[in-house]
Amino acid sequence: MSVSVLILTLNEESNLPGCLESVKWCDDVVVLDSYSQDRTEEIAKQAGVSFIQRQFDNYASQRNYGLHEIKYKYPWVLMVDADEMVSTELAMEIQ
Repeated sequence: MSVSVLILTLNEESNLPGCLESVKWCDDVVVLDSYSQDRTEEIAKQAGVSFIQRQFDNYASQRNYGLHEIKYKYPWVLMVDADEMVSTELAMEIQ
């Protein structure tokens, strides 16, 4: 089964590389950023993932925006926080 990945970010330059590395098996990764002031945008773009910015109002509406307003390649979306990493076991189970 193929899934898309949504990662919410705000100043996650220290966490984002590891998170992105853990989802490199996915060919549809979207970073939804809350106008970070660090290198988050640069890191996401260097990784070749989709990068979208939206002003943060609250966590629930940011996630809902990410799920309902973004066009994904696949019908299933795995939501991952930038400080999380998808384990090899979970990645294999999903694939």
